Amino acid sequence: MIRSLIVVALAGFCLTLGPNQTEAQTFSASRSLSPQGYSGGVMTPSAFTLPFGSVSATHDRQLPGAAYPHGYNYQLGFGLAPGFEFVGRLATQDLGCDLFRLVGCRVPSPIRDFSASMKFQLPVPWDEMRWPSLALGYTDGGGAATQFRSYYAVATQRWKDYEFSFGSAQAKSATAPLHGSFAAVHYAPLKWLRLSAEQIGGDRWLSVMAQHPVDIGSLGMVPYVYGTRGMQDGPLTERQWLGFGFNVPLGGGVWGSASERKDNSKGARAIVKIDPNEVRERLTGLGFHEVRLGEQGQRVLIRVENTALQWNILDAAGIALGVIAAAYGDTDKSFRLEISQRSVVVASLEGSARCAKGFLLTGEGCSNGEVLQFVDPLAFNPEPSNWTSSWQPRFRPELVMSPSITTGLGTEYGALDIATAMNFNWLLPLWPGAYFDYNRLVPVDAIKSEDFEQGRAFYPLRFIPITNRKLLHQIIPVEGLGTYFRASVGTAYTYWKGWHLESASQALDGQVRLGLSTARFKYEPYPEWVLPRTPRLVSWRYAPSRFPFLHTELQTGKFWSGDKGYLLTQRFWQGDTSLAIYFRRTQMNDAQPLVSFAGFQIQIPLTPRYAPGFRHFDLRGSNQWNYSAESKVLEKDNIITTGYGVVPRIGDSLIQFMNRDRLGVDYLNRSLPRLRQAFSDIDRS
Repeated sequence: MIRSLIVVALAGFCLTLGPNQTEAQTFSASRSLSPQGYSGGVMTPSAFTLPFGSVSATHDRQLPGAAYPHGYNYQLGFGLAPGFEFVGRLATQDLGCDLFRLVGCRVPSPIRDFSASMKFQLPVPWDEMRWPSLALGYTDGGGAATQFRSYYAVATQRWKDYEFSFGSAQAKSATAPLHGSFAAVHYAPLKWLRLSAEQIGGDRWLSVMAQHPVDIGSLGMVPYVYGTRGMQDGPLTERQWLGFGFNVPLGGGVWGSASERKDNSKGARAIVKIDPNEVRERLTGLGFHEVRLGEQGQRVLIRVENTALQWNILDAAGIALGVIAAAYGDTDKSFRLEISQRSVVVASLEGSARCAKGFLLTGEGCSNGEVLQFVDPLAFNPEPSNWTSSWQPRFRPELVMSPSITTGLGTEYGALDIATAMNFNWLLPLWPGAYFDYNRLVPVDAIKSEDFEQGRAFYPLRFIPITNRKLLHQIIPVEGLGTYFRASVGTAYTYWKGWHLESASQALDGQVRLGLSTARFKYEPYPEWVLPRTPRLVSWRYAPSRFPFLHTELQTGKFWSGDKGYLLTQRFWQGDTSLAIYFRRTQMNDAQPLVSFAGFQIQIPLTPRYAPGFRHFDLRGSNQWNYSAESKVLEKDNIITTGYGVVPRIGDSLIQFMNRDRLGVDYLNRSLPRLRQAFSDIDRS
């Protein structure tokens, strides 16, 4: 190890003879993802975690510790919270080999490992700029196969452009590469270059890594490449290999909007004064519908139907607030702005027009007792008698298009199996709170792996052209109780006909949300032969004001297939992107065993941030596209098991209607800077 450190130090000294040392910037080991399931070097972890709100991915051809170390190694990691990272890994020597029959496999005894790893940076009472940071972690958690599982503790010290890491690991399998004591030193002579020397037990490696930021629109990506050289001939790794990866901060571009935690607007958009008589026309031109105006004394009341800004209701409020500031910002008038969806009010913003104008221009709060705040939209609030509204087509249909993906990851049948389809969802508004929902699924056979073909393992799970839903929905707000109800009747899951009821009630300004749902569906082709589906679920969600990006939810009761148990989800919000890890444990009946799963889910708005559509027709993508990957846990087998813990999806859920579970006034008022950011940054040309 001493020789490796000397090599790195000498190389760094030579490089610093070129550019001035002040140009150097630490290329932190927390910014790249090791192929072993943690952030750090190529082989060893550091005590730092992936940056909060970032996603990182790597790929190389090494499986350290395997009998045949050459293969395919894929990593995808997330900085879910400050000091907490989650990494998923897929490792195999052969992507298409059937491990049951071992037909056409590249090596005699291939492995296929689909697992998760986590690392926790410990809160320490000392200054981490002067003293070491500490972390605990484990690799290869979950699943029946545990090829590379280790538990470890690591300390990392930064000094100028160096990072030193030392730690100890306990391996839980003979093939785990991280075992015993380990150490690493990383040196970043330039902001784009990192040199590393690492050691695990008696094995040593040298590596060089280079990075370069790339801006793709508003998506800031940092791709990197690395080369590694083993200093010994041994079975743990090959002598040398190459790899590549990237790091992307969530909260920009397609992944979600700018963070609500701070004001990210680049500069205030000019506010051009308009005549108050132009308010309705201006709001209509921005894509709002059913614009209604009224007055109560010196207070102006405005209600708009939002269909153009599906990422977050705050965006709609910010753009509409700009019109209010332009019309009334130089007067003493107050206002109440109501944002509705499906003609049901979901957010109410009150304040002084003069205060709103100043806030949009400078970002500073109001003075002289003026307020700008969201209030409970379901509080008792009599409508003015002088409501006026412009004619707009109520029967304005929407076509929502999104991809559907089903995958088999790391199974014995194949490493990366996938089938895709396009989801066409027609939504027709009827009367306030009511709409008709028609859903059609069309397979995309051009993106489908062989295991979804006839006679193969996943053929029963393939997509087929089918009408998935024909439902009538009615949303009912209950003033004074902070509750929304939704009733649905019709056909769901293609062949099941019946009804579904759900409710969502908020308390503590939205920090707590209680949900109830019940349904009864009969199998339409043979209702007398197949037992009806009667799910009954209770959900409880907590979003503490101290940690607003953490949503903890427990759902329990009877699921769609009749199994009973619970689903515990920890959700992490990064802007408008939702990442979650979950644990589900259910049982079909008392005579059958409990079945447990652990998984990861990502939810993103897969549609333009601002999409006003057309006057008589709306075309957009889904405001909440979901993808999940899971594995059985607490089991000795790895048999593919489906149908457990299914939460009925009867169209877009009531929670999705409620700004994706972000309608509490605590959340909205904490996110007021988002109004200014939306007003300044969203291109409405």
